[in-house]
Amino acid sequence: MNLLKNSFLLLILLTFACKNDPTLIEEETATLIPEVPRTLPMTALPLEDLSQFKVDAQNWQIAGNVYSDWTTEQSLEASEGKGILVNKPTDTEKGNIMTTWEHGDIDMEIDFLVPKGSNSGIYLQGRYELQILDSWGKKAVTSGDCGGIYERWDDAKPEGQKGYEGTAPKVNASKAPGLWQNFKIEFQAPRFDENGQKTENAIFKKVYHNGFLIHENIVLTGPTRGSIFPKEAATGPLFIQGDHGAVAFRNFKYKKYTLDQLALKDIQYEFFDGKDDKLPDFNQLTASKTGKLDYLEVSKASEQADGYRLKFKGKLEVPIGGDYLFTTRIDDGGELFIDGQSVVFNEGDPGYGEERGIINLTKGVHDLTQTYYQEVWAAYLEIGYEGPGIIKQTLAVAPKETTTNRKPRPPIIINQLKEVEMIRGFVNHNGEKKTNILSIGNPLGVHYSYDLRTPNLIKAWKGKFANVTKMWQGRGEPQLLQPVNTAIDLTSGLPIAALSNENAAWPSFVPDGFKFRGYEVDSQNSPTFKYSLKSTQFTDQILPSEDGKSLVRTINKSGDGSNLYLRIASGSHIQLQANGLYNVDGAYYIEAKNVVLRNNKELLAKIDEKVQYTIHW
Repeated sequence: MNLLKNSFLLLILLTFACKNDPTLIEEETATLIPEVPRTLPMTALPLEDLSQFKVDAQNWQIAGNVYSDWTTEQSLEASEGKGILVNKPTDTEKGNIMTTWEHGDIDMEIDFLVPKGSNSGIYLQGRYELQILDSWGKKAVTSGDCGGIYERWDDAKPEGQKGYEGTAPKVNASKAPGLWQNFKIEFQAPRFDENGQKTENAIFKKVYHNGFLIHENIVLTGPTRGSIFPKEAATGPLFIQGDHGAVAFRNFKYKKYTLDQLALKDIQYEFFDGKDDKLPDFNQLTASKTGKLDYLEVSKASEQADGYRLKFKGKLEVPIGGDYLFTTRIDDGGELFIDGQSVVFNEGDPGYGEERGIINLTKGVHDLTQTYYQEVWAAYLEIGYEGPGIIKQTLAVAPKETTTNRKPRPPIIINQLKEVEMIRGFVNHNGEKKTNILSIGNPLGVHYSYDLRTPNLIKAWKGKFANVTKMWQGRGEPQLLQPVNTAIDLTSGLPIAALSNENAAWPSFVPDGFKFRGYEVDSQNSPTFKYSLKSTQFTDQILPSEDGKSLVRTINKSGDGSNLYLRIASGSHIQLQANGLYNVDGAYYIEAKNVVLRNNKELLAKIDEKVQYTIHW
């Protein structure tokens, strides 16, 4: 019995015990169920020294923290410590850096910080560049901007045609200089036959910049300009450009993949007639039909639409020993066993369900059993897996089922605003779906979401306004509005509170006498939100800055309330920088006066008559 199932049974027993023991609380028992991850963990690249790299100059160092003044070209200061890779080139020291290891197929994630006017690049296999550049606020981006896949280059071509095949990012997802940004990259290396002839091109399968998908399935016919190798190969080191400007990196994680995969052979099935609404005891059933299959296909083992059970058995060939994560997607239910051990218990409940489990497998052949029952409607069974050096994929599926000719429906995007637009809907905020949200789009291209329940400003983004596909396509059941560019999540919760002093804890509940009183719109259709705390009235207005790069929030107070504070931001680490800006978790800047920074985690402003601050990102 797997760990997840055992923990679930233990929770049931403890919940029953709670009836007789009131000292047991839900919070204590809930921690007994371990959450199986959706994917196996990445390998973290240690940045305690430069031993993971080949370095050909003295411009690279390891630091504990960095600071960049966003108004100053190439500004980057580093302090002692570990965890951050820093490049500060000079006229004489401006070398590049590469990993001591090589990779083929790879998934990787990395944070980077680029100062104003600076430039660098990450080369997969030392050959294919993903550009790093200060592209903040640029309206039209090219392959040379941040997130762009750089051009190939041929000096033999005529002027104006030497650069070719570069790919610009779908949107400019760049943050302001000096803030931490993020790349997530899924890369497929080129393929070669036994004679060394290339059979498939390299592909950037997906690239995310600050959480937004900027590239998908971009084919690379050869090395981009500036690569350190003129010819392609199956593997190569990760290479980072160091001669174009200052840059810093942290949180570097990766998964390198081989071309290995699991093989399920000698697949046999047993068919049992009868309808169930939960997983039956197969030891009590007698098969009415048996057979063999080349692949795990429910439709090949049953000729009827519903009211049956199946048991699949096969020999699982494992090429590499280690931890394997299995995922079953089933309608209606079933259980996966390997060598008699339950790995994934999946009880649809009702209909389609997805469950996961982890098991350590040795290299060699193992017995696999998958039970299944089909009550009514759709019949579906799929087993997915990933393992050490093995990319996530589906087990024992027929080749024709791995592709589809189905064309996805185009997304519904709201853009080209002529006036301020407001849309009610749900919005994701720090991994949680928030309801009662009003999202406001501005023709200047600076947008935000406002939580009407709290009420508070919780999200901001730039560029196109909104992807409303999940609101208006089909039934629109998710009711989810999605920004059409990278967004920053701001501090949620009650924005205003009465504190006995500036060090008092911020309340986690809505106090008595606090009321949201709706909003009014001006001639431009921009809303001003209104709320009150007992006899004190507040107006809350949020507008783009004049340059269209930031948001300016203004809170006005009327009434006799005293000791009232506005919580501008909270985070893991808020730092007052030398330029007077407050850096919130490296994600955005706050420009404000007469504020209180508490324990480097909360930024408050006492409200006399008016508080105004600006958010830069």
